[in-house]
Order: sequence, then structure tokens, then C-alpha cells
Amino acid sequence: MMRSRGPALATGLAAGLMLTGGAASASPQPAPSSAPSPTAAATEDSLARVCAYGQMATAGLGPWGPERPQLPIDNVVHRDMESFVAAKPQVRPLRTHQFVSRDADGRAVQIRCKGKSADHINTVHGDGTASGEGACGAINRTTLRSVGASLSAPERASAVHDPAEVVVDEDTQTLTGGEWTQEFSSTAVEDGVLHLRAYALVVEWLDPRWQNLPEAFRGVHYCTLIAPGHLRRVLLGEVPA
Repeated sequence: MMRSRGPALATGLAAGLMLTGGAASASPQPAPSSAPSPTAAATEDSLARVCAYGQMATAGLGPWGPERPQLPIDNVVHRDMESFVAAKPQVRPLRTHQFVSRDADGRAVQIRCKGKSADHINTVHGDGTASGEGACGAINRTTLRSVGASLSAPERASAVHDPAEVVVDEDTQTLTGGEWTQEFSSTAVEDGVLHLRAYALVVEWLDPRWQNLPEAFRGVHYCTLIAPGHLRRVLLGEVPA
């Protein structure tokens, strides 16, 4: 069952999705426990942990505390699509995979994330570790909030698309990895209104429909998301939607 996370988690994720930097590591990294200052400047190098935050959002992980021990998330950033397509997320240790699509100038356009489903995390790490399946679109929504908040007054006044009027569409669900990895646009303009689109692939671990699939293909939650810098450029009319 798909449901959105609460506002507290969304607020905590917003700055993290935009601003967290650091390089990917071969060893597990602690899951984010607090968000950076929302006044910090976002850069193209601040994307290395996006899918770790995405995993928190789609599975309902955190906030951490005595009743909910911190769960390390190892986010592996792939430099080429081929290795990303072949990679599979892991539940123990909890490992996500990330690939960033870029334009001709090397700027991030889309972020693809491979993560684990909430029910698989709970099955392996204990009930209550994850609070339930969320939507990829919720991550786009927090990115929209962060990008909108980062605009200066002159930028907001001259923006082609008002962040307050942008529509975050429900996830477009795919059924296979091949379908999910196809190219598509994260934005569309309908009747003059900018829409943000997310493509998802969800195969829950305990869903009886998928019990005969190989284990590597079960218990997964994949998201394709708009990159914060690209959304900013679209809002300001620097690139077409």
C-alpha cells in the first residue's frame, strides 16, 4: 500500500536532498540523522547521498532514537548506466544504488535510485524499522520545496513557473526493470502549469504475486527523480520543461 510520509520527515529530507554532499563509499555509511542548514548553497556536487535520503522517504526510516536504532545506508553512485542497470539493492547491509543522468553540459537532470521496500526492511531488520511504503513523488515534492525556498526575490519574480503552482503528479508505476530504465521526461507543461513526474517500480517482498520471482528482484522500490539543479533551471526558464 502506497502512502506519503508525514510532514516532519518531509521537512527533514528537504535540505538533505538538496544539500548533502560527500563522496560515495564502498563501506556502509550512517543513515542521515539530521539535515544540513537550509540556507547552505546547493551545488552539483551535493547529490552523492540523494538515494540514501530517498530510501528513508520511500520506506519511512527515521527519525532515529532509543526505540529506533540508526540503520546505516550505503549509497553506491554509478558512473555509467550499464553498471547501474546490473546492480541490485541489498537489505543487509542496507545498500542503495544511484545514477545521475546529465545534459550536454554535464549538469544533473535526473536521479535514478534503487532501494529496498519497507516490508523487506522490516522482515530482515525487525518490525517497526520502516513505517511503510511511500511515494517517489514525495521526494520530488520536498525537492520542489527546497528549490522554491532557495530562489531569491528577483528570481521568484522573474520565474517562468511559480513554485507554488507546480503540480507533483502521482507516481507512474512500471512493472519491469526494462520499462523503468527507459528514457522519459521528469517535467511536462499542461495548460500552462508545470508538472513533475516520477517513475516507480515497486515489488514488495511479501506480495504473494511475486513469490516465485528470484529474491534479487523482490523487495525493491525504485524511483526516477528530478535533479534539484534541473528543476531550478526549468523554473527560471533557463531550459525548457
